[in-house]
Amino acid sequence: NATFRSASGGRTYVCNVSFTGNNNALITNTGGNPTTTFNNVTVNKGNSRATTLTCNIGGTLNTPADNWLTLQNGAFIYDRTGDLNISTTTDFVIPATAELRINSPSNIFIANSATNGRALYLNGRLTILTGGGNVYVGPSGNTGNNADIEYSGSGASMIEVQSGNLFVNGQIRRPLATTN
Repeated sequence: NATFRSASGGRTYVCNVSFTGNNNALITNTGGNPTTTFNNVTVNKGNSRATTLTCNIGGTLNTPADNWLTLQNGAFIYDRTGDLNISTTTDFVIPATAELRINSPSNIFIANSATNGRALYLNGRLTILTGGGNVYVGPSGNTGNNADIEYSGSGASMIEVQSGNLFVNGQIRRPLATTN
């Protein structure tokens, strides 16, 4: 329920945000129809997937088109209506102690570019819950460009789809440098 001025006098300002600590947290609002604009967001909640940061803010959510979300620890839960572009021309990493959890009827885009060789490096968890959303790894639609989910052999990797769809415009595969 706060206001941050992102432009003034011909200058553009940004605010990078890190969410830390061992308690569950929310990105939410208590009223109105806000416009929220993030630059870089880092999620470092606790030291496992057990601690959560839930984004259920109403109104409009603006993010950069690429490389704005960094997961280190904890679960980032996207629980709002509105498409979300996580990455375009860069890879996206979910570490072993982190989770990306979608509980939204929205479209989520990872490695969403007409470029070959992009990947979601899955060392932790990717979960699509009852919200019924669509997660696209690689450009949506039938294209000649691939993006893979590289599923680590660490034992911590997991893909769970309860409702909704996971579209991978490439392969779900092990890392090329290992036989795990």
